[in-house]
Amino acid sequence: MYKIAVILLLLLFGVQSVNAIEDVGVAIDVAGSQRMLSQRMLKSYCLVVLDVKTEKFKSELDENIRRFERQLSDLQNFSTSNVQKRRFGEVQDVWQPMKKLLSESPKRVHVEELKDYSELLLRASQAAVESLFPSEKDPKLEIVDLSGRQRMLSQRMANRYMLKALGFSEDTYKDDLATASNEFKNTLDILMKSELNTEEINKGLKRVKSQYSLLDFSLNKNRQETFPFSVSDASDKILKLMHNITGQYAELVNQ
Repeated sequence: MYKIAVILLLLLFGVQSVNAIEDVGVAIDVAGSQRMLSQRMLKSYCLVVLDVKTEKFKSELDENIRRFERQLSDLQNFSTSNVQKRRFGEVQDVWQPMKKLLSESPKRVHVEELKDYSELLLRASQAAVESLFPSEKDPKLEIVDLSGRQRMLSQRMANRYMLKALGFSEDTYKDDLATASNEFKNTLDILMKSELNTEEINKGLKRVKSQYSLLDFSLNKNRQETFPFSVSDASDKILKLMHNITGQYAELVNQ
């Protein structure tokens, strides 16, 4: 239990890779965090373009690029089946041109191109997660995946808000925000009713629900003025809470 908790903290706060993916529960958790990073990198990029705490978010962006690379390498090393190897190879194929764009100085003119790459990376990462599941259903693995997906949704809601703050007003982005918000709420309800929950998990989920109410209020303020830092901060608090909860679910897999 301690080892998994340490691994998850290392992954969350972006220190060097520990090459410690030893079972499918942790693999699904780590692969799921790649989905989150596909959305988080776009959010950080937008905040740099918006000139919001530029040094902080450029540093965050650079670390998330390194983290995605480390975790992808670890996941490829963990992969055993041909399907898994192919799926993570597809992630690599999308990642290379996206990484090249991210390595350039952030500019508004590149935001929508980066958004398109982040969508492709999200889809490829989702397929990679699905390749890790055994043929027989396992409720514990499914709850790890469901919980882990909430991390991605927290960052997706935030990056859609950042697109609005940058002046992109396409209806598709508004629909994406509404869809992500509804999925997050519905999934949170499912998680809170899970029979697998420990007392600690239940406490964490209640905190997530409270934080989501604050985020939802900021996202839906019907004002011309936007509040990108407040939205980013609220979404990151949810991210950290859901990351810890997902790790707790992953610990249940081998029990």
